[in-house]
Amino acid sequence: MIMEMNARKILSSMGYANISVSHLSLSDVSPEKADLMICGLDVAYQLRDYPRVIVLRNIIMLDELSEKLQAALSTEKNRFFIE
Repeated sequence: MIMEMNARKILSSMGYANISVSHLSLSDVSPEKADLMICGLDVAYQLRDYPRVIVLRNIIMLDELSEKLQAALSTEKNRFFIE
């Protein structure tokens, strides 16, 4: 839940307040349910085959999430795994 709240906060500050952010358990995750996955390092290996993933080393560090969201939103690639 902390990543969800932080992602909303950062996206809003970047001018993307209209982007929907949801929390899912690993058992509920599928590429069809989200355009971008954000996860902690501990579960990153389980999302290795998903098309767009941001991996956080520290899930409460706003700077890390902000930097990686900026990179993800500025790329034109259809697939990325940002660690």
